[in-house]
Amino acid sequence: RPDYVYMHDMWLYMVCLSVGGALLFDPVPSMLYRQHSKNVVGCNQSFFQKMLRRFRMFLDGKDSIRMKTCEQLLKCYSKDMPERHVDILNSIMQYRSSIKNKLTLLRFKEINTTSCFARCFFCISVFANRY
Repeated sequence: RPDYVYMHDMWLYMVCLSVGGALLFDPVPSMLYRQHSKNVVGCNQSFFQKMLRRFRMFLDGKDSIRMKTCEQLLKCYSKDMPERHVDILNSIMQYRSSIKNKLTLLRFKEINTTSCFARCFFCISVFANRY
């Protein structure tokens, strides 16, 4: 059982991918979903608000949500994961210790970003020890 889960839906998504599961997208809505005005994430945020949130997280410097999530995935599911996925999570957990580890993390093709801007931000975050 994990000690830390940031968002339950993200956690389920990460567990599924970590153990080698597949995600299917169904374009037909099968349940109602409501965005509230005070949601922390979601479609109510403008591009500027999303970038500002990312920048604040970058400046905060605390252990990131990603690091905590990786730690919990390894703790709970490493025996059920393909070896490659364990390697990626371990690389994320150890990237701060050397430039070689940072470069190793940046080379993983499995770590995808949504845009060129996000990829640049990822690289800067890794080298600034803020990923």
